[in-house]
Amino acid sequence: MRPFHVLSMIMLIVGALESSAQTTGGTIDLASATRIELASRDLLESLTWWARLGFAPIRRPGDRVDSALTLSDGQLVITLVRKSQPSPMIIFRVDDLESTKRILVAQGFRIEVETENGATREIRLRSPSSVFVTIRDRRIETDVRTTAELNPICGKLTELSTSIDTLSKEQTWWTKLGLRVARADDKPYSFVNMTSGFTEIGIHEARDIPSLAFTYFMPDMLNRINRLREQGLEAAELIPGPDSLPRNAIYVSPDGQLVYMFEGKR
Repeated sequence: MRPFHVLSMIMLIVGALESSAQTTGGTIDLASATRIELASRDLLESLTWWARLGFAPIRRPGDRVDSALTLSDGQLVITLVRKSQPSPMIIFRVDDLESTKRILVAQGFRIEVETENGATREIRLRSPSSVFVTIRDRRIETDVRTTAELNPICGKLTELSTSIDTLSKEQTWWTKLGLRVARADDKPYSFVNMTSGFTEIGIHEARDIPSLAFTYFMPDMLNRINRLREQGLEAAELIPGPDSLPRNAIYVSPDGQLVYMFEGKR
């Protein structure tokens, strides 16, 4: 696995998250995202790994033990699916899928459509930074609510992090989907966090984030990382703080999903 070289990125992200700005915008009425689908080669192996990071199984209509398992850490809902598809995949719901498809086409989005009996079943999109999105009718995509409690292992989920060379390309794409700016700044580098009422999507300009990462911040992250090490879960990379202690860590699931655990407040 290639080195992440993220120590400077961590310090920059921590500093950037201290600033905020508020704007509104958007033309498509997306309901809040319900969950994230993660493709898994081995559901049991993946389930065991995520459980060690504080995720617990929850009931969701349509799940089957041999093909789909849904978990939550209180803040985020993920579904492990045993099928070939882009991963991670953020799932949104809308009231009128056909109308949404027409709007997307009119706005110039490149979309893939899956149909069933001649009707649109789901719409798939890919952002400029390769974040994958699926839009489904709310009558098909059941809303799965979280408890809003902090993950007992990782702490507070602050954002889903992604990066792109030019911030405006990614921001414009999400704005056209109806997401609004939760906060933004150009110091210490350009970043913007977008939201639809769901967990924020943090877009960072020219940072070393190779895919959509689940990002957690807590003041006591050193203790949390040490507990995971004592339980036999090793990080893909440990990043020391000024005192040379491992106060930040990057974990990678059996299927390649990144989880960032950074020390700090958000």
